[in-house]
Amino acid sequence: MKTQMIYEVLLTAIQDNNFDNLQSTIQAILELPFVICDNNYNVVMQVPQQYYQDELWDSMLKHKTVIPEMVYLIQKDRYQEALDQNDNIIYIDYGIGERIQRIVASIRFEEKVVGYICVLLTDRKVSDDEFERIEILIKFLSLYLSKHIVPHIPNNDMYFHLQDIFANNDIRREDLKNHIIKSITELNGGFVIAYTSVIDKSNEIVYLYQLFNHVNRLDYIHPILDDNHLYLLFTDVKGTDLRSFIQKRLKPILNQTKVVDLSFGISNYFTSIHDILTFKQQAIHAHSFTDNHDYCFFKDVAVEDLFTQIQKSDENNLYLLPALEVLKDYDKEYNSNYMFTLEIYIKQLCSSQDTCQILNIHRNSLLYRLDKIQEITSLNLKDKKVITQLLCNFYIYY
Repeated sequence: MKTQMIYEVLLTAIQDNNFDNLQSTIQAILELPFVICDNNYNVVMQVPQQYYQDELWDSMLKHKTVIPEMVYLIQKDRYQEALDQNDNIIYIDYGIGERIQRIVASIRFEEKVVGYICVLLTDRKVSDDEFERIEILIKFLSLYLSKHIVPHIPNNDMYFHLQDIFANNDIRREDLKNHIIKSITELNGGFVIAYTSVIDKSNEIVYLYQLFNHVNRLDYIHPILDDNHLYLLFTDVKGTDLRSFIQKRLKPILNQTKVVDLSFGISNYFTSIHDILTFKQQAIHAHSFTDNHDYCFFKDVAVEDLFTQIQKSDENNLYLLPALEVLKDYDKEYNSNYMFTLEIYIKQLCSSQDTCQILNIHRNSLLYRLDKIQEITSLNLKDKKVITQLLCNFYIYY
């Protein structure tokens, strides 16, 4: 089938607004088994309706979606990574696709992923003409899926008001009191906010959609999706033991959805819904400290975050203690590590027990090092003002 004819039959199929005709048209164009998913990994079309002893294909045919176990395998085989790094068609002959080779591609509309197409190469290599057909189909499907596929957003006033609040960073607390409607004030207190995100325009946004749809079915959790940002507003939180709360309410969500690469920033506990924007920012800031951990509590990094913000705004060395540069030079000259010892000691608020545990040294060794540090720098480590200034120095300058 020539290129011009392909465009014509596709145009006719979409004008008919008949899904069965559209599916038959795509089948006639490809002449190969294919499956099309939306960006939630829900099956839109799969032809033919038969099993091929292919783990991924057969699972999609049975469940009409990519189940969490398969999402994990897709991630493990780095299909998602390959699609993220390449806007073109990907040929796959490894992992799940080792027995039956396939070609896959993300379907994009206005630079955002709206779906995926996978074509099984059951008994032969794909020709150049077939690649061209698939490229044409991808362009067509980008328009089709953009109009027919959307995240399963709750159709209620509470969700839209919450989304409006979380998406707006300019609302003042005073204005927020007038903005919050009755349905929101009736939410069960207390509250905690969890936040996660993926890179903008990344295929990994599918994980946010899957997590959003999963959480939306749970009680006392209100998910709010804002482009590549996902907020979870936990309500009816009992007590202020956030670590226990995480074990009971957040970890099962991560385990059930198999979203191993998502990490969450966790706000402090709060009781007034009018303070929601403050604690939203706490969750966002905590997320920046998660590193390779599943979650991070704002209360554990509040001091680091405070000094990080100061560091960004203070570009001079007005409060830098010269003694620290002396200690730094001494370490360099004599290959010692007194600077690190002092940093740990100060950040542990002069707790000898905690410092020894972190450094894995005996208390006598620590006392010797501290005496040596005072000798080198002339700092008085019993002076509370000196300790305070050292604490600021380590968080701002080092």
